[in-house]
Amino acid sequence: MPAVLKLLLPSTRYLDYATEVEGLKCMWGASGSVQLLAAGTDFSYKGTTWRAILLDYCDGGSLEDLMDARLKQQGGGTLWGAQTALLFDEATLRLLMRQLLGALAQVHAANMIHLDIKPANLLLKRGEIKISGKNAQHFGCAVKRSSRGGRFETEGGGTMLYMAKEVRDARKGVVSEDGINEKADVFSAGCVLAQMAFVHGSSALYAFTRHMNIRPVPGFVSPGLVAYLHRVTDPDPRRRPSVAEALQDQWMQG
Repeated sequence: MPAVLKLLLPSTRYLDYATEVEGLKCMWGASGSVQLLAAGTDFSYKGTTWRAILLDYCDGGSLEDLMDARLKQQGGGTLWGAQTALLFDEATLRLLMRQLLGALAQVHAANMIHLDIKPANLLLKRGEIKISGKNAQHFGCAVKRSSRGGRFETEGGGTMLYMAKEVRDARKGVVSEDGINEKADVFSAGCVLAQMAFVHGSSALYAFTRHMNIRPVPGFVSPGLVAYLHRVTDPDPRRRPSVAEALQDQWMQG
């Protein structure tokens, strides 16, 4: 079986290493996640002792790589209005979103939330999305549900551009009554879908997924897709759909 050996710097905190390994162990057997093959803290390489993680190999690179390649093929830039068509057609967008939401359902079934869903952390194996990581930790931001009250006890984490409002608020010390739950991952998935469709560039993605309506949506984007994107990136997690609801949405049915 082809595999990838990930070496963590000797300066990496043991807690960070252990968190990542524990998250990967929780996903053993899950088709939507990269698989942990082995891990150890005393791997010797070039005279240095490393913490090491052995993972199955994903032959398709990252979703970020695929998106960059598509942009170059289309000859479009990242500025709003530079594109004249969707980066992927709607059928492909539905397929990729279905794979991503299905993978998140497996993460949530393991009583975890990922909190760092973004194109760089989504790898492709035989054309299917696997939740993982490209250069960062694979499940380094993941949080397990607490046995005390069943909540996710976290102050937030992840990448700001793909971060739900309730997670950003928690990082500022403002925790909502409902706390952070699985719907934070749905928001991040919505940001990824917007990027796969037509929203490129950090400022444009941030504005669109925060419903700022600074620029008109290009005419080649269907109203159904826009409405779905607005639902899955709703700033209020009480209105935002769950993974199951997002999968059953009318737009996802085609």
